[in-house]
Amino acid sequence: MSVKLTRRANIVVLLAAASIALGLIFPSEIPFLYTGLALIAYYYITRYVLLAKSKALNSLAVQRIHKRTTTENSNLEVKIAITNKTALALNLELVDVYPRFFRLKDGSNSLITSVPARGFVELTYYIKPTSIGAHDFGNTELILRDPFSLFFVRRIIERKDEVYVAPSEKEMARGVLVSFASSMYTGGLFSRVKGEGFEFAELREYVYGDPFKSIAWSATARNNKLMVRQNYSENPLNLMIILDCGETMAYGEAGSTKLDYACRAVASLVSYVARRGDFMGITLMRSSRESSVLPLSRGTDHANRIIRELSRIKLGTGPSDLETALKYSLAFGNIKGKTLFFVISDLNSENDLTPLRKLVAMKHEVVVISPYTPLFEAHGLEGVERAIYSINAAYQYKTREKLLRQAMKLEIPVLDVGPEDMFEKIVMRAESLRARGGS
Repeated sequence: MSVKLTRRANIVVLLAAASIALGLIFPSEIPFLYTGLALIAYYYITRYVLLAKSKALNSLAVQRIHKRTTTENSNLEVKIAITNKTALALNLELVDVYPRFFRLKDGSNSLITSVPARGFVELTYYIKPTSIGAHDFGNTELILRDPFSLFFVRRIIERKDEVYVAPSEKEMARGVLVSFASSMYTGGLFSRVKGEGFEFAELREYVYGDPFKSIAWSATARNNKLMVRQNYSENPLNLMIILDCGETMAYGEAGSTKLDYACRAVASLVSYVARRGDFMGITLMRSSRESSVLPLSRGTDHANRIIRELSRIKLGTGPSDLETALKYSLAFGNIKGKTLFFVISDLNSENDLTPLRKLVAMKHEVVVISPYTPLFEAHGLEGVERAIYSINAAYQYKTREKLLRQAMKLEIPVLDVGPEDMFEKIVMRAESLRARGGS
């Protein structure tokens, strides 16, 4: 660990040299000679003292403490704990680099502190995420200076440290993406297939083989013959979500990208279908050989696993590979029987639709939920600005018509969604399949 000079040190050296020169040239100015020699002595003594302290600096135990997982609407507490086991007290400048897509809310990540000899100090600051997924902390930097800042020693502590940001529970409970569900789907929705269930379908005469528990005794008394109560059965869905995590899904401001809204919609959806008893899984679509799958299962615990997987999302570095993602999904997704595939992708070309033919041929239901870029660009605009942008977006839509025509030929519905209606359209599609008899 080397000692580095500041501009002040260079100025001191120049002053010392000038003072010594004046004292030697002009004998009457002997005080300048002594002043120059004193500056030189101070220069070297300060340097060696700081060099000795740098060994203590290098032996400090520095630890960053924080939760590994948080939600997007929660502040994250970060603590920097410094332990000094040496006999030297140190005055330090500390800079802790927090993740790029976080904002400082309270405290400071850059400050000056004193670490006592054989002592301990703990510093705390709070940051808030602006984007969903996995985020990396940067380095922690410690700087030690002499009292007049002539020299400094820098210690950079490099560490791999991540924090995972999940869609917030508040968003899932009361946010825009679930407002439609809470108003329209708070009651039970059932298929029109008769069987075991809770919603009344009809009364009919008893037929040999009907279970005795289905006999409606009050209706039997009124009609003087055995009557059976029949209900609508509630058929569970098999729901596999293919989520595009490619670089094009990062379009937009931090916290308002297409991927952020898609993650919120997926988190809301899996929480919703978990309460319905449906089977659900997710495939994170990235580039070739980078896709990952959580297979179909049911229950709140599985929904929480999917949400945890969303919190660990990292954007791919290249274009997404839908064909590979579908292969992974069919191979490792525990796909049994008819399944509803929600493909959430911005679909940049007609070639993206080609791999979906296999799912259609296998009699699966396929729906493409496409976060349409112009709808996200228009989000937040008002008045004349929104009207002008709508005109431009209508012109851009002509280039997308080719893709939609190709999807129609494959009998694959493509739903263009914006920030405010993504969850609504997803739930409507899921319930329409349920009404036709489930998976």
